[in-house]
Amino acid sequence: MGYLGGNAGYGQGPGGGVNKGGAGYGGKGGTGRSKPYGSWVTHPGGPTYGAYPAEPTFGSGGGSNSVCGIAGNGGGAIKIFADSILNNGEIFADGKAPTGSCPGGGSGGGIYLISNNVFDLDNIYARGGENGVSTYKGYGGGGGGGRITISAPWITGFPSVESRGNGETGTV
Repeated sequence: MGYLGGNAGYGQGPGGGVNKGGAGYGGKGGTGRSKPYGSWVTHPGGPTYGAYPAEPTFGSGGGSNSVCGIAGNGGGAIKIFADSILNNGEIFADGKAPTGSCPGGGSGGGIYLISNNVFDLDNIYARGGENGVSTYKGYGGGGGGGRITISAPWITGFPSVESRGNGETGTV
């Protein structure tokens, strides 16, 4: 698990969402909206941070306010160094959806993979968390996708750093 989602304000981490904003990391967090006094108010998503060649790190937490509940946590950080890697399962550092009705989602985390031999990238994910939606309280922003860094002589397949909700896609 990465940085924690907010309960009444900012999500934790360098890309933490504000109020109902989704968290950012490889992609910017999505914008949240609420309608507290009859007109819509916008809550910005968290910024991107970190870039190659820096090693990937934890995803940030989404933002919330005092009536929406707890925002989504950021995805974890994974490092794998091996002579050969054959991925027959899944490797993921996904951000989480909020547990409340309308906060922002957590950003995807970071994955750092180094191998000297053939590398299969299918089923590797650093996706941003879903956004919360409430008919009466507005909606949170989706978490941005994470970052995946790969070093191998040749690879097959392609990893996913997408966002679920309205956050931006992360980077590979």
